[in-house]
Amino acid sequence: MPDVAPPADCPGTPVIQSLPEGQALVRIHDQSRHPIAFNPTPRPAPRHREPVRGGRFDSVDGSYASLYAGLSYKAAFAECFGRDLDYSVPGPRPLPRFRWVGKAVTVFVTTRRLRLVHVQGGGAQQLGQDDWLTRCDEDSYPRCRQWAATIRQWAPGADGLTWRSKRDPNEQVVVLWGDPATAETGCGLVSATQATYPLGHGLGKDLLEELLTDTWLDPAARVHTTCSWRPATTPYCPHPSSLGTRAISSAGASPVTARSTDEWSASCHDAGGLPGARRACACRECHSSAVSWTMTAGTGRGER
Repeated sequence: MPDVAPPADCPGTPVIQSLPEGQALVRIHDQSRHPIAFNPTPRPAPRHREPVRGGRFDSVDGSYASLYAGLSYKAAFAECFGRDLDYSVPGPRPLPRFRWVGKAVTVFVTTRRLRLVHVQGGGAQQLGQDDWLTRCDEDSYPRCRQWAATIRQWAPGADGLTWRSKRDPNEQVVVLWGDPATAETGCGLVSATQATYPLGHGLGKDLLEELLTDTWLDPAARVHTTCSWRPATTPYCPHPSSLGTRAISSAGASPVTARSTDEWSASCHDAGGLPGARRACACRECHSSAVSWTMTAGTGRGER
């Protein structure tokens, strides 16, 4: 289906899928926002040459708030970060640090049975659409939002939409609709969180690296997603559990000796032109997630 406006009347019957009460959902969000807060920001069509902001099915006029989530960690990560990876070149696809820093992954549950319109495959055909609705690029989001507003009129009792992720068709994702007046408290559709993990450390960091590596990257050359990059004037190892709290020479003249042969030796190395840094920590943990670094057998050192 080309980029066309929705008709006045639904050509078929909207296909409704249900999520049971207590269904776990996963989302990626800014740590500054409440984990279950909906977004009530109106998203009218941008002016000429202005970038398109917001999600695929956001409200055009602010008449409803929206929350995007997946039914699994993989679904949430695919929807949030998949669009930022460069699919035009083979090999590793680095995820820029600024895209995940300050974000968290949260698991929460539905507070009642939710009715969602299926907008893919046969469900899309019932609406007079096809998979363009969930596969088109961001430039077409303003049109997708027109369709969302129209589908709300065709299915007034629906709580949102559901489809398969564009970046991982095996995973189901949803957008929930709620009252802007109660957006900060979950609109009565989702409850307090089961768990929230910042992506910069701990389990959140492990999930980010594992899902990126397993899903979109060459496992032999993992992207640098976890190391805390610093300018050359103040380099240090951010992983005291591996090497202890020791300063590292920005010139690379005084490498830190690893405590055991199964750990990487450490020194400073060029950061390969990555934004915001010229040098990087080279301890074992950093190397495990650095672009195109490999272990040289018998040396305990990383080489590229």
